[in-house]
Amino acid sequence: MTTGKPPVVSFDLDGTLAMIDDYGVVVDAALDTVGPLEPGTRRAAREAYEERFFEAFEAMAPEPYRTGMAAAAGVLPGDPSPDDLAATLLDAEVAAVTPAPGTPTVLDTLADRGYRLALLTNGLGRVQRRKLAALGIDDRFEAVVVSAAVGAHKPDTAIFDALRERLDAPRYVHVGDDADHDVRGAVDAGFGAVHVGGDDPTADATAPTLRAVPETLRRLG
Repeated sequence: MTTGKPPVVSFDLDGTLAMIDDYGVVVDAALDTVGPLEPGTRRAAREAYEERFFEAFEAMAPEPYRTGMAAAAGVLPGDPSPDDLAATLLDAEVAAVTPAPGTPTVLDTLADRGYRLALLTNGLGRVQRRKLAALGIDDRFEAVVVSAAVGAHKPDTAIFDALRERLDAPRYVHVGDDADHDVRGAVDAGFGAVHVGGDDPTADATAPTLRAVPETLRRLG
C-alpha cells in the first residue's frame, strides 16, 4: 500500500466495534416475555425465528425482525403479537451491546491522526444507529453506510462502492472481524483490508485486537 494522504478507514460494527456476548440469550429473553416457557418450546421458537429472520434479511425484506417473530409466534402459546415481540427483541439487542475494548480511544486516535472515519455495516439503519448511540460513538463517523439502505450486504462490492460515492478519497481501508464479509468483500472492492482478531491471508494486515488497529494502520502507511 502506498504512503501519502491518510485513507478513509471504514469499520464494521457488529463483532468489531459492538459486541454481544450471546445473541441466543437475547432472543430467548424476548421470547420469555410471553410467559413461562418449556425449554423445548423456547428452543423451537428461537429456531423458527432465526430461520425466517435470516431468510428475510438476506432477501432484503423490509421487516426481518417482525418476519422472524411471526414464525416464532406460531410456536409460542397465547397467540402473541409479532410486532410486540420484534420491538422487545430490538430493545433487548440494543441494551445488550457493549463496546469492544478500546473503541472510543481507537476512533479518537485515528481521527487525531487525520483519518476520515466511516461505518460500513450489514443491518437495518434504525437498528444500527441505535447501537451507535448506545455505545456513545454516533458522532465519530463522517459517513454511515448500512446495507439495507444500499440494497446489498457485505461482501457484495456494491456497499463498498456506496461508501466511495459518499466520501471521495485516494485510498480506502476497511477494518472488520469477518473474513468473508469484511476482508474478502473489501479486497474484491479494491479496498485495503485489516482483519481484526483473525489471520485471513487475503488481508493487507491483521490486528489481534481492536486496540492494535492504529498501529497496524500506521505500519500500512
